[in-house]
Amino acid sequence: MIAFLLAFLGALLMGAGAPLYKKCTERVGKISLEKFMQDPWRMVSSIVFNLPFFIAVACGVGGWILWVSGLSNLEAMVAGPTLAAMYLTNLAIARLYLGEKLTRREGWGLAIIVLGIIVLALAGGVSPGG
Repeated sequence: MIAFLLAFLGALLMGAGAPLYKKCTERVGKISLEKFMQDPWRMVSSIVFNLPFFIAVACGVGGWILWVSGLSNLEAMVAGPTLAAMYLTNLAIARLYLGEKLTRREGWGLAIIVLGIIVLALAGGVSPGG
C-alpha cells in the first residue's frame, strides 16, 4: 500500500505543475512562433525567471521521484493509471490559483477518475506491504 501511496502522491504533485506553467505564460501573453522569433530571449526569460516556474519544476521533479519510487514496487497496470490523479491537483489549482471554472461535465469526469483510483487501490494489485 505504501508503494501505491507514493505513486498516487507523486502523480498529485506532478499535476500541480501544469497550472503553474500556465501562470508563467501570463507575463508573455499569447505565445506564437512569430512572437518567439522576434525576441526569443524576452519570451523565454519572462516565463522562466519567476517563482511559479520554479515551483512547477519542483513539483514535476519531486512528483516524478515519488511516482517512480512507487512504480518500483507496483504492477505497471496499477501504477500507470495512478497518473490520472494528476487531474485532481491540476483542476484544484486551476480553480483556486487561476480562477478557472469547473463545468458539470468536468466534475463528472473528476468523480469517475477518483472512483477509478479507489477501485485500483482496493484491487488485488495493491498489497498492504508493498
